[in-house]
Amino acid sequence: MAYQPKSRRKFLATSLTAAMVASAVAPTAGFAAGFPDVSEDHIYYNVINDLVAADVVAGMPDGTFDLGGKVTRAQAALMVSKILGLGTDAPATPFSDVKEGVWYTDAINALYAEGYIKGVDENSFAPNQEITRAQFAQLIVEAYGIASEDVDLPFSDLKEGAWYEEAIKTLYATGLITGKTPTTFAPNESIKRGDFAWLLANTDYKFGDTLPKPVLDVTEQYTLELTTNVEDDTILANGADNMVIKAQIIDEETGLVDTNADDIVIAFSSTYGNLANTRVTVQDGEATVTLTSEFSQQAIESKVDAQIIEAGDDYKELIGKVVGSKKVQFVPTLEEINPEIKAALTNAESNQADRVTLYFNKAVTLDEFVEVKDGKLQVDAAGNAVLKEDNIIEVVQDGDTKAIRGFKAVAGNPNALEVILEKSNVLDDNKKVDVTMNMPSNVGTQTTKDSFILTDARKPEATSAEATSLRNVVVEFSESISKANFKLDGGLLGIEAYAFGEFDQVTGVDNRNKVTIKTKDYMTAGTHSVQLSSIYDFAGLTDSKNISTTQTLDFNVAEDKTVPTAAVSVESPEQFRLQFNKSVEDFDLSDLALQKFVKGTNGVADQWVNVSDSSLNSYYPGGAPTLSLDKVNGSEYVVELTSDWTEIYNTSVSKKNYYNDQYRLVLAKDAVTNLDNGLKNAKLELNLNYDGSVLNTADTKSPKIDDFGTTTKADHYNVFMSEPVKLPGKDAKDTASQIQGEEIPNPIIEFLGKDKNGDAITVKGKVVGYAETDGSDDTFEVAPAVGTDSLQALVDAGASQDWTLVVRSISDDIGNTAASLTHDFKIKPSVVTTPEEVFYVKKGNYNGVSGYTNFGDEDTIVLDFTSAVQFTGSVANAVNVANYTLDGENLPKGTSIELADSDSNAKNGYDVVVINLPDGTLTEDEGKTNVINISKSLLSANDVALTGEHEIQFTPVEGDMPVIGTPVVDYVTNLVGTKAPFSGTYLYGVTGDVKSGVASITVTIGTKSFDATISGGKFTLEKAADDNVTSATVVAKDAAGMTIDTDTVSFN
Repeated sequence: MAYQPKSRRKFLATSLTAAMVASAVAPTAGFAAGFPDVSEDHIYYNVINDLVAADVVAGMPDGTFDLGGKVTRAQAALMVSKILGLGTDAPATPFSDVKEGVWYTDAINALYAEGYIKGVDENSFAPNQEITRAQFAQLIVEAYGIASEDVDLPFSDLKEGAWYEEAIKTLYATGLITGKTPTTFAPNESIKRGDFAWLLANTDYKFGDTLPKPVLDVTEQYTLELTTNVEDDTILANGADNMVIKAQIIDEETGLVDTNADDIVIAFSSTYGNLANTRVTVQDGEATVTLTSEFSQQAIESKVDAQIIEAGDDYKELIGKVVGSKKVQFVPTLEEINPEIKAALTNAESNQADRVTLYFNKAVTLDEFVEVKDGKLQVDAAGNAVLKEDNIIEVVQDGDTKAIRGFKAVAGNPNALEVILEKSNVLDDNKKVDVTMNMPSNVGTQTTKDSFILTDARKPEATSAEATSLRNVVVEFSESISKANFKLDGGLLGIEAYAFGEFDQVTGVDNRNKVTIKTKDYMTAGTHSVQLSSIYDFAGLTDSKNISTTQTLDFNVAEDKTVPTAAVSVESPEQFRLQFNKSVEDFDLSDLALQKFVKGTNGVADQWVNVSDSSLNSYYPGGAPTLSLDKVNGSEYVVELTSDWTEIYNTSVSKKNYYNDQYRLVLAKDAVTNLDNGLKNAKLELNLNYDGSVLNTADTKSPKIDDFGTTTKADHYNVFMSEPVKLPGKDAKDTASQIQGEEIPNPIIEFLGKDKNGDAITVKGKVVGYAETDGSDDTFEVAPAVGTDSLQALVDAGASQDWTLVVRSISDDIGNTAASLTHDFKIKPSVVTTPEEVFYVKKGNYNGVSGYTNFGDEDTIVLDFTSAVQFTGSVANAVNVANYTLDGENLPKGTSIELADSDSNAKNGYDVVVINLPDGTLTEDEGKTNVINISKSLLSANDVALTGEHEIQFTPVEGDMPVIGTPVVDYVTNLVGTKAPFSGTYLYGVTGDVKSGVASITVTIGTKSFDATISGGKFTLEKAADDNVTSATVVAKDAAGMTIDTDTVSFN
């Protein structure tokens, strides 16, 4: 036939997944290749069948397909030409090795004419040369006109910028290739016939029109797509906030929801949070479920999975195969309160009775609440934090102000702190908690408050048991533990004592979720077990639901015959660190000696001599070296010289120093005891002049800044140095070297940046003290000086986020002083959010929640909303039991919900929800309360979102539920409006009556808002305004700033 050129076809890669490409092997009706080396279950069976049926490929003379055989460049040209349907009379190519009349000539001519192939050089095509994987990739992309895509490739054997790179990237991006291995492509290897057929067929399935499209399995025709109803898939991590998860069955062919999908049930699960239902029926292709967050001090990610578990005949094949996933976030969010003055409390939450988490509108620090001395948080004799007198945090429940153990920083959230309560004065479960913070400021004491209801629905569980020595077992729990009973090996192994962990204010370590059991005797090596019963968390002291019964955990005790040994590291010429292989006891400075090597003369042997020996008096004109010993932990100690080497040697006169001699530390035999097994040490001789020790040479390098980081305190930063440094007044053992004179240089700290106008500014800083806890003296804390601007406040006001720390005149241990060091860093602006109020059941002085025990009949909870609710659908439906939890759990079986109308006027909708519960569900104990949690997905009849409180504590009434029909409180009544011309504008007057609880009235006239005057139960307003309007909006707010009534007044 005559040659008909085809214009190059450009196709955009679709969103077809690699899974679908891989599935393009479903049986094709018709031709059966019958190759003995390609069985019906072979992965290449269907693509080869389709290519043979289309007369694109054929088998070998021996009847096989020869999957592992190679493909020549001529064979490749013929097969590609056939599948594209190119003609046979294209002009001849310039290649001298493509002769006229050969079986491959027409194919090469046609591909060359289309611009799909090139020769190996200008005059040669090399038809009998095997085609490489890279060459075929290039040919496929050119032949099918696949649009280029730029992706990162995982293949390490591809040269950047190589001629084949773009083609391989394009095929990899479309899912057509995956490489020879996960990390290699082998571009220069010859392609095998099986791989050639696979890539050619799948490319045509996706971008061509010669081969029949694969018949997809039903499971590949549908996907399950999950979405949420909240911005950024994020809600509060307070154990009460919630979101709606929507699962939609998507038809892949149309990309739309399959609205015919009804007879289907989807199972939901989540890694964190509480799902209202785990089985949901699909309606019109969609299923929805409410997910309630769980309490967390930091942002956590929850993975929600959905899977079809039941379906009618049309969708039966989807069961267990079609799944979907969604990752959602639970995070603390904050409201802004007077950020220009002091940090303010924005909300308080907790799910444990021994603590409360406080969230602030800006970063706070522990030293704002706890007294600090010499850089350390102060505690009393009992270990309780010494609280600042003028900065009072009060945690109150039922009029009882709780005693505070201390404050704990929340890792990853500088705008939050945990208040740890004393164990003897914890909170009651399922009761309201009031928190007040009094923060002194330059305009007087700033008071902010918040309330919440403690709802701890979790039972404590033991999560692990570990033998930390032959006499100690540590049991760790899922939360703080109040009390429990223990046995070891069923009572066969005696217990000497056990200790419940405590919060340490000085270190910030919280071990309240741990119990250490000490045995009477050393345990034998092998497996042992611990039995636990009657496990109480602190909520369990007032709520029996929080008591776990019996658990047994195994733990392994390893044989331990370890004798204490130690290693030494020289951190500076004047500071050494001893690291024992085990925690030890009985270590005292009297057991440690510093010795100098003395070379023998006149026949006297070399020897090591204690530096305190009188024979060395003349050698140390400044006095013999003396040591100090500081314990870091049970296995680590820091040894320091109490005088500078230059003073000891009187270097300015003697011209000698430490690097002229050799030293070692000697630990006497039996000086320390291994706490784990009671074994003692042999004599230990620790060389201080080991290879690489800084004692071997003179130290002439000044300290440098290695790193820089933030702390839990606002505007406080840690500076990490290259070596130990001296901070005057921060370490009594530090002394000046002879070259420094009488005093150690005092470092100067500055912060350089630009203000909101772009002008350079310098903020004076200060050294707070050493920041590390291991005695290394190589990290210190800096902050803006007292009385200077807060860096965070400057950035929040519009200053540049880019800053530079400057450290001047800082000395290392032996007197090397850095004149000026700098480090660049960034400060991000604070982010705050403010929710709006619209439709609610409780807000400010309005409380629409009550409960009744009804004298033996069903218990009831009455929810009186401020406007009519919806009663159809799923997640917005106020009569859907899945939209409520009680005391942290789903509503019990047998619950029913009905609607009522508070004003007996059904025309304006139903605004009262009555929840009928099985008798005995609500507490009848005096002083006890219940907590109802309402889904935030509820909408009013007018599609207004629920705001206000949705986790509400109430005390059930021992009596019958009253007849419903009482109107909602009207806080503003008898409104009168007047209007008269006034000097080219209008003079407006508004008056009305207000009830108790109204703190402010705002009247909006046109585009302007005005505050009215309240006096004697009435309010008045008289203002001139340019706008010519016929009515105005009147908004009443309570003392907390919550809107409690909104009305419209007309002007006569």
